Amino acid sequence: MALRSGRPALVVPVAGCGPESGFGIAEMTGEKFEERLRELLKPEYAAAAERFAEGLKGERPGEEVCLEQIVETLGVYEREGRCAVYDGRPAIWRTPGGQQLSAVAAHVLVENGRVKGEDLRALNLVKWPDLVSPGDPVTGLVLGIGQALGSVVEGAEGGHWGKLGLHILRAALTILAFVASGLFNLLDFILYKLAPPCEPKLYATKPRTYTYVQMLSFLVAAPLVELASGVLRPPVLARTGRGALRAALEVPLAVVRTLLALLNLAAGFAGTTLRRLEVACARAMGERPRPG
Repeated sequence: MALRSGRPALVVPVAGCGPESGFGIAEMTGEKFEERLRELLKPEYAAAAERFAEGLKGERPGEEVCLEQIVETLGVYEREGRCAVYDGRPAIWRTPGGQQLSAVAAHVLVENGRVKGEDLRALNLVKWPDLVSPGDPVTGLVLGIGQALGSVVEGAEGGHWGKLGLHILRAALTILAFVASGLFNLLDFILYKLAPPCEPKLYATKPRTYTYVQMLSFLVAAPLVELASGVLRPPVLARTGRGALRAALEVPLAVVRTLLALLNLAAGFAGTTLRRLEVACARAMGERPRPG
């Protein structure tokens, strides 16, 4: 809420319900806490918070987007997730032959010995494989092959023989998309680690956060931003007490980051485009929500 209002915010590690809540708690001392608070009062942080708030004003509220996606997902179940026995009930199970069963239908069939309970599988009607993002090209190749084979096998097990050819043709697209995304993630992470401590940011970690146009604009602007940082950042680093050596190192680091950003321009374009094409194919084949 503070950042949305254009006010700088300090995240303090606590012993919470998850490990991410306590990140850095072992190194936290009273002196470091005071230092971070004083640093937060500097004008550049206030200006950065205001820029962040301005960017948020152009985004749709998260609750609206969430509700829209829930309604789209329910629409998929309404069209394609009905029980084969009781059409008025949603299906939650599938048989080895691909028949979709509701909880009531599955219970009756199992009780009467028509279906074995161990043969029933949870109905995975809507898939979100893009939430699994490879961190490098090798992992992307492995995940891509696994995703492609899984899609082909599931289509065969479900008795969707008409879509089997489409699954096979789509396999190459899936593998290429995962490999390109892995390379994009790796280069993006390296750029993040080499970035100046003022405004580090990762774009590849949550690709669904941004639109396709936004992602392309980030990729195109990145080399220019990194090149400019070699001139603009050294004085900032010197003023913030980072030391003369770190300020001097910013110039060669900016050159390295510019070259990496240029390389990442091709990888990011391929990864982002192929992943969105893969999602479009999944929607066309009934594996993703379709608007309307």
